[in-house]
Amino acid sequence: MAMATEDYLDAIKAHYGFDGWLAADEAGRPALAHFIADLGPDTGLALKARTPTAARRGHYADHYVLPSEADADGEPSVHVLVNVATCASAVEAKEALIFALARVMAPHLPTCHDRGFELGDLGFCGLDDPPTLAMFVRNNLFVEVASVGRERTPVQALAQTIDSQIQDQLMAGAARG
Repeated sequence: MAMATEDYLDAIKAHYGFDGWLAADEAGRPALAHFIADLGPDTGLALKARTPTAARRGHYADHYVLPSEADADGEPSVHVLVNVATCASAVEAKEALIFALARVMAPHLPTCHDRGFELGDLGFCGLDDPPTLAMFVRNNLFVEVASVGRERTPVQALAQTIDSQIQDQLMAGAARG
């Protein structure tokens, strides 16, 4: 079974041009040791739960809800899932992106650039218009933002907010460094 999985991942890498993602300048890029996304202040979203998703520090899933959008039972109908993986390197983060792309049931996801906006060093979006799924890599971080509630909600602005937070933290680290 392991060989089939490796063959499948190799096929996904070939489909998305993974070898072209690996730039020579990544060796000297700064890495974040720790990053926590925060969507609450300007979005109206409330953090319902934060769950570690791996044995490694820095891998977690945040489950946000929009309390103002509730169904007849009083349960929020807008749910947004944010997965963050703090990887050892930019290459490892891109491997995480490949694993995420391999889970998607669509035969091909467009880049965010192809959808008309920039996200991370490399980003992909779902097929909905506007996108309800965004996955991206910024330096050594992999981030996935997905609308997972009964009411689909666009995630482009949310993903861009997280990307800006990452960039701010990288710039703050460079200024200290």
